[in-house]
Amino acid sequence: MAAELNAKALILGPGKPNPLFPMPVKKMEAHFFRALDVLLPIASREGIELWVENMPFAFLPDIDSLLSSLDRYGADDIGVCYDVANAHFIDEDPVGGFDRVAGRLRLVHLSDTYRSAYRHDPVGSGDVDFAAVAAKIGTLDLDHAPMLEIISRDPDRDIAQSIEALASLSWS
Repeated sequence: MAAELNAKALILGPGKPNPLFPMPVKKMEAHFFRALDVLLPIASREGIELWVENMPFAFLPDIDSLLSSLDRYGADDIGVCYDVANAHFIDEDPVGGFDRVAGRLRLVHLSDTYRSAYRHDPVGSGDVDFAAVAAKIGTLDLDHAPMLEIISRDPDRDIAQSIEALASLSWS
């Protein structure tokens, strides 16, 4: 489907455990690897890159566990979409996360949140340190500009608010 839409990549989550009866991590990782075994050859044949996103409710929520799992899988061509709000929500420093993900970083998702409430709000409406994030992103060699991922009932207003907030940080 991604190829039919002329997309460059497919972003996927590693999988969400059942909170009542979570499967052991090694077993969830085996399922994740089997999914990659199916998806990766198809994506490669179609010219689509696979990018795995850090997600707070996934069985690999933080960048270190996600990268360790991808290293165990062994396909260096699988990239990462690093989500700043997702990292911040689980108390992971996004600036440090950029350093750890550098070799696999393909895309950055930007939105704001608080650690106490999971959101993808307009930039400036949570407690993510966007001054530090903007400064760090300015040092990265990215193939793709960071992408706003604002989940809102009024997206036009909230995207404009995010752009204004980022511009005030001399975002380039």
